[in-house]
Parts: sequence; C-alpha cells; structure tokens
Amino acid sequence: MGLETCDLAQALPRERRETLGELGGAVDDLADAVGAAIRAGKSTPPAPNPAADLERALGRELVQKIPPAARPTVSLCGACRANALRAARQGRHRDAAGWLDLPPRIMVMLNLPAGAALAQASQQAAGRAYVAYKRGDPDEAEHQLTLGTLADAELSGAHGWRAAELHRLHLEVNRSRVRRAAGRLAGAVIVAAAVLERLAGDPSSLPPTGWPAPALNEISALGLAVIEGKATEEVALALTSVRRDDRAALFMPLNRYLDRLGVVRRSRSQVWLAAQRQLVCGDVHGFLRSMCPFLAEGPGFDARLWTLAVADVAELAKSGSVLRTAALAAALDEAAVGRPNSPRHQPARRGVATLEEIRDRVALVEHRWRTDSAFRTTVRADPGGTLKEARLDATGW
Repeated sequence: MGLETCDLAQALPRERRETLGELGGAVDDLADAVGAAIRAGKSTPPAPNPAADLERALGRELVQKIPPAARPTVSLCGACRANALRAARQGRHRDAAGWLDLPPRIMVMLNLPAGAALAQASQQAAGRAYVAYKRGDPDEAEHQLTLGTLADAELSGAHGWRAAELHRLHLEVNRSRVRRAAGRLAGAVIVAAAVLERLAGDPSSLPPTGWPAPALNEISALGLAVIEGKATEEVALALTSVRRDDRAALFMPLNRYLDRLGVVRRSRSQVWLAAQRQLVCGDVHGFLRSMCPFLAEGPGFDARLWTLAVADVAELAKSGSVLRTAALAAALDEAAVGRPNSPRHQPARRGVATLEEIRDRVALVEHRWRTDSAFRTTVRADPGGTLKEARLDATGW
C-alpha cells in the first residue's frame, strides 16, 4: 500500500517515549504508528476539564461587581435559573418556565447599578435560550442568545467587565449548538468558525454589537482555551452528522481560520482542525501523520475530540483506507472501552424550596411592594436584609 513513515518517537512528548518503547520502539509502518499512539494516549488519564473552574471564577468576578447588600437576593435569582435549567434537562418545560419567570420579578425590587443589571439580563437571556433549546424552539433560543450577547457586549464595552466577553463567546458557541441540534449544520459550523476567528484576533468575525471588543490579552487565557475547545467540538459533532463525502463542503468555513493561522499550530484544537482538513480533502496519510502526536498525548481535557479522532481512524480502517494491522486493530479495540461523556448522576438535593413555595413568597413580596411605600423604601435601603427576612434569598438552596 506504500504507507509513509511516521516517526512517532519524535512526535511523542518526552514523558511518553518510555511508554512507546514498551510498545515496541520506533515504528515505521503508519498504521502501527497510529495504533501505538492510540494505546499510548489511552494509558494517559484525562486531564480535569477547566470549564467548571472557569465558570466558578467568572461567577465570583461578577458577584464582586454587585453591591454586597444585594448579593443574597441576586444569588436567589441565580438559584431560580439553575432550577430552570435542571427542569429543562429533565423535560419539565412548564416548571422551567415558571422558575425563569421569577428572577425578573425579584430584580425589579433591587436598585442595581447599570452594569450589574446588564449582567443579570444576560444571565436571564442565557437561561431562556437554554429552556427554548431543550423544548425544541431554536428560533426563540437564538433570539434570546442575541439578547444575551448584546448585553455582554455593552457590559464589556461600556462598563469594562472584560469577563463578559468570555460569556458572549460562550453564548455564540451555544448558538452553534442550537443550530446543530436543529439540523442547521452549515449555520452551526459558520458560527463556530466565527468564534475561532475571533480567538485568532479578528473581532469583526462576529456580528457587530455597537461596542468595541476588548483585546484578547485582556481576557483570561484559560477562558479562551475553553471556548476554543467548545467551538471545535461543535465543528466535530457537525461533521460526524453527515456522510464523509459531504464533509468537505461543511468544513469550508474553517478554511479562512486555518489559513490565518498558517503552519503554526499552538493548541490541540488547532491540530485537530488542521488534520480534519487533510482528511476531508482526501489526504488520509497526512491526516494520520498529523494525528499521531495528538492521539499519543491522550484525551487531555477535550476527551470528545480525542474519541472522535479514534473513531475517524476506526472508520478509515473499516473502509480499507488504512491498513488494519494487528497492532492497530488491538489499539482500536482497547480504545472502544469506556467512552467519555457518560451521563453524570446528580443526587437529589434536600431541603430545597419548591417552585410553588418560592412563587408564593415572590407574590407576597410583590404585593407589599405595590401597596406599602414604607416597605419599598426599606427594600431600597437594605435589599439583601429585607428580602432575606421575606425568605427571598438563596439560604437553604
């Protein structure tokens, strides 16, 4: 078949070369090299995904912008939105809508600064977008995502909340996900490519917002890496939704991004995308050579990309596009065990107020707000303490 040489020993990080030696030393056959890379990567535990840590860090940064007296009540609004997302994931769409109805009714009683109010508006739009997405309404989901991105852009441009730019990019990745779930695969890839171009330094790749976009060096590097990984994952899932013969056309929006990068590949996402371009263009051997170091490094924190790369190799071996040697077959069999992204079990939370209980509390406070001017004055002076006394804070959630 004339397979070309892949010097895997040079491609592997130094700490992985000992593992390679145990697998049989330097390999000249490309199929065996890929098999060795898969086995080396399989033996490397996945790295912790920094997305959750980033989300908590962004949450802390946003909370610091909120007046201390209002934080308990703002936390309640966040708890309501979290319950809405949980209900939507479980298919309880009426409950999800009920939970999302509460934060605006609570927030109207708080005299938040403009920036803090915008942040709450963005979070609310993001929540509504997710609920619409889960109930199968992609148009409403996109509308809410647009509202959220505009609020984030104003937060960043007018109020200097640089973390809001990360949230805007996160919402754009969600837009790609909404389109992919609706079968609008070309639109999904176009949005993901625009996000990646923004990360490569082109703020004009995304729709204009009327506010200047912050420079990338003003944004968390970890946050940018997480967004890059999520955008690349959306591209990957869109590509796997179509036949291999149709992937070249679907991949086309990524060409400008990859051309902009040139020959330098700084991240795993960029390596994966460059290799995919080789594959969709029919350069199977180039794809396999490019994937050797990627596969040998292991899943990293982007386990889904690693698994999809292995799936590509398996498909090529099954179709005869690459020689299915004994070493490659064994590696593919090993890698097929323990696929990532299995559903996580979420234990039930005890002592959590029900939707009906919180809805009743909000209704009582709203009634006092409308009919009692002294109560309104008290709330404005001490929103956190007054609404906590009315049991409108996140205590016990």
